[in-house]
Amino acid sequence: MEGITATWPYVASLFVGMLVCLEIGRHLGVRALARDPVGAMSGVGTVEGATCGLYALLVAFGGWCLLTAWRPDLWPFVVLAGLPVLNFSPWSGWFGLDEFDLLVLGAIAGGYVRLPTRPPGTRPGYFAPWPPVVAIATALFVGASGISLWRGVTDAGGFEFDAFQSYLDPMNSLRVFKPLLLVLLLVPLIGAELTTSPERAMRRVGAGMWTGLAVVTISVLWERIAYPGLIDFSKRYRAVGLFWEMHVGGAAIDTYLAMAVPFVAWALWSARTRLRWSIAAALALLTAYACLTTFSRGVYIAVLLPLLVLGAVARGWTPSLYWRRRAGRVLIAILLVEVFAVIWTGSFLIERMAKSDRDLRGRIAHWTNGLRLLHHPADLALGIGLGRLPSHFTRFVDGYEFSGSVRRGAATNGRNSVTLAGPASRGELGGLYWLTQRVALRQGVHYRVEFDARVNAETAFFVRVCELHLLYERRCQSRVVVVKPGQSPWQHQALDLDAPGLETGPWFAPRMAVFEMSVLGAAMQAEISNLQLKDGVTENLLRNGDFANGLAHWFPSAQSYFVPWHIDNLYLEILVERGPLALIGFLVVAAWTLRQTASRPVRDGDLSPFLAASLLGVLLIGALSSVMDAPRSAFLLFFLLAFATMLVRLRSEDPPG
Repeated sequence: MEGITATWPYVASLFVGMLVCLEIGRHLGVRALARDPVGAMSGVGTVEGATCGLYALLVAFGGWCLLTAWRPDLWPFVVLAGLPVLNFSPWSGWFGLDEFDLLVLGAIAGGYVRLPTRPPGTRPGYFAPWPPVVAIATALFVGASGISLWRGVTDAGGFEFDAFQSYLDPMNSLRVFKPLLLVLLLVPLIGAELTTSPERAMRRVGAGMWTGLAVVTISVLWERIAYPGLIDFSKRYRAVGLFWEMHVGGAAIDTYLAMAVPFVAWALWSARTRLRWSIAAALALLTAYACLTTFSRGVYIAVLLPLLVLGAVARGWTPSLYWRRRAGRVLIAILLVEVFAVIWTGSFLIERMAKSDRDLRGRIAHWTNGLRLLHHPADLALGIGLGRLPSHFTRFVDGYEFSGSVRRGAATNGRNSVTLAGPASRGELGGLYWLTQRVALRQGVHYRVEFDARVNAETAFFVRVCELHLLYERRCQSRVVVVKPGQSPWQHQALDLDAPGLETGPWFAPRMAVFEMSVLGAAMQAEISNLQLKDGVTENLLRNGDFANGLAHWFPSAQSYFVPWHIDNLYLEILVERGPLALIGFLVVAAWTLRQTASRPVRDGDLSPFLAASLLGVLLIGALSSVMDAPRSAFLLFFLLAFATMLVRLRSEDPPG
């Protein structure tokens, strides 16, 4: 058994390392082609640049692997701190994979290289076994998820790798499965860190969580200053931070905040100097602002209740320093002022609260429709397949349809294109689904758009460039153009966008600009090619505007209408896609871990009660929101579950006292 334990990490690290290197090479090639498609096709100018870029990324990745192998205690901090940042899908166009996956795979590769060289007492094989009920429940969840992955890929027509697929394609099944797979690969490394030094491992996890949360709160602060305004709580604007998974709605930032906020309490509790406590208190104020400006009722419940429970438990073990008690009271007073300022000056929050009853009825109806997707005995036993909820909602539930779609067209006569479509039948959803790309924001200029279109019927296009972060535009230059079938299949369109010039915003909170194109009306679709955006200076601000590389650099995004993409309930999400055995396994592991972490005697530096509050928060928000369809949120949930479970088992083996 020990020989197997010593051998398989090498094999796994080699496989994972090769996978990552190949993906990095593919990634660099796509971007190099997108930068200079003419040079790429002619073989001039891009090979050298792509090779240099590939070498640079390989060196960076290799350096990260070596750092992890040299200092394996650092990876929990780096991975958790990087989680909210490392996803650049709006720029790359990636869907099934993202930069965070590369970070985790690098940690796995480097960690597995080091694993066999650790002292025998710190190897995973010597770690305390899980209780049988937890082991069986974990096996049920993992096994059911694996079967659901196979069913999802099969339901989508068979696996085909493409980093730019959509929610209807087989890559969506892998996208939903990968957080579980990555955490399973990390489990031996978590065990190694805990057996080496549980106190250090807890510090790394806690510091990684509150550092990542600091990044999220700063991004929300920037977002609010740049777009609606820092203290304008009346606009219908909900902060999304850096969670680009919310391009079709969802609750990625809500879930993250529910899991991360208890670690601010940990930072306050564990601080032993006035400076560290002051930094943690500043983070608490920023975190409260971020939570409030999501305008999510689920966030309010999932953050407040665990903190109240944590506060009640903490009364018996809070360090009795006089300055801490006084400073804590002042902090609570400021937090209350912050909350009341948003409530009493923000009409949007009042509007949201007034709609609670109606929204709950809508959610119940939505949940009922989700349960109706379990048509056959196999669905009832095994689920419909990972990542298949959006597809099945639009196929089997009356009135559910996407507000649009984008797919790559077939290359004909040397011309590449994409097909842009509106809703299938509901005209009111027209113009709510966009083909987007991040572009340079030019102060005061008027943009000009040119493109070739092929239509079979009269089709209206809505084109605009907006001051936009993700979902809520501030100011736009726009134009509607109607294209009719003509004598030539392809018709060239050139139009100047209307409206005043855009503004770059303050230097400390610069705005971003996004080019967007949509089809208005129902049952309309068109092929688009040779898309260009000009500002009078730059020849073309768009990358891959000829779609020679498919949807690289293009990022489809929805607005206002998000119903078909989510079931808005963690437990139904697991039940419908993975089956009842997976739900039972998840609930057993979550309940056991929550009970054990909440009931452990608190020690100095112990993370257990804060892990309990974090898990309670995500279980609460899961009653109103989906979690598994946002890979980074799902990864964090699985990671914290694994870490907490293994920490409890390790502490149960410690001698008393």
